[in-house]
Amino acid sequence: MSSVNTLVKIIRFYSAWTVNLLLRSFLSDVLLLQSSIMDRQLDFKVAGLNHRSVLF
Repeated sequence: MSSVNTLVKIIRFYSAWTVNLLLRSFLSDVLLLQSSIMDRQLDFKVAGLNHRSVLF
């Protein structure tokens, strides 16, 4: 019986660890995506400022 409990604990630990790992990688992907979108917005703003300075 104790061996079954130990097995269950190990499985729970590993499943929690795997979920944590997957969640972290997902969150880091989302953060990378957000930062790349922000970089693009900045690029557009800089490009817009450059175009304005060319126009005026």
